[in-house]
Amino acid sequence: MLPYPHERNDCEMCRERDADVHVLGDAYNQPGKRPLLLCQQCLGIHAALRALHESGPGLDGPVTIVVTVAPGRRACVFGDA
Repeated sequence: MLPYPHERNDCEMCRERDADVHVLGDAYNQPGKRPLLLCQQCLGIHAALRALHESGPGLDGPVTIVVTVAPGRRACVFGDA
C-alpha cells in the first residue's frame, strides 16, 4: 500500500524502489531531461560517488548535495496515522 499517489519503482538508479528524494542542482535538472529522483538506498550510493569524484585530488574537500522531497510525495510526520 502506498501512502501517496506516485509511479511505482521510479528511482532513476535502481528502478526497483519508489523514489523518496529529488536531487537538486543544474547538473541534474536540465530542460528536456528527467529529474534525478532517488530512493533512500541509491541516495547513499550517489552521495558516496559524488564525494569521491568531486572532493578534489586529495579527496579531502567538502561536497554539498541538496535534495528535497520527490514531487507528489506527502510529508510524513511521526505520530500521523
